Amino acid sequence: MCALMPKEEVNASIGTSYTKAEASGERSSSSCHYSTETDPTGLSLDLTWIQPSDYSSPAEHAALQQAGLGGAKLGGKLEAGMVPGAASPSGPLHIASGPVEGVGDEATQNMLLLTARKGDYTLMVQIIADVMKLMQDSTEGPHVLEQEKILARAVLSKV
Repeated sequence: MCALMPKEEVNASIGTSYTKAEASGERSSSSCHYSTETDPTGLSLDLTWIQPSDYSSPAEHAALQQAGLGGAKLGGKLEAGMVPGAASPSGPLHIASGPVEGVGDEATQNMLLLTARKGDYTLMVQIIADVMKLMQDSTEGPHVLEQEKILARAVLSKV
């Protein structure tokens, strides 16, 4: 992921100044955490993918594609049931949990974690925002989500 989206490209895309990019990965996943000395929480991009060896039929392949967003959708439903106002734009983060249009084949967000799917790739984008700023500034949640969408589109355009 760090090679796919170098910190310089992340910075140019969303107007940040991350100085570190730390990679991790396994057989079917790759992650990169971007940060600075003053903002160690920063942002994370996590990409997973389905390989042909993961399925044996078209139906199983389709089920695996849907499962990529299954946990995120379930998390959004649980959040809506447990966090007052989570399903409403007037909620604590000033954005509604649920589907996100215009990103990949399908996308959803809850608690400012954007999860998007394009074909066999599932991407999670999370910018760790200042909680106090989120609660006090009604534009901060939508701004963070917009930045996550920009990054998701950039990553998914490369896979």
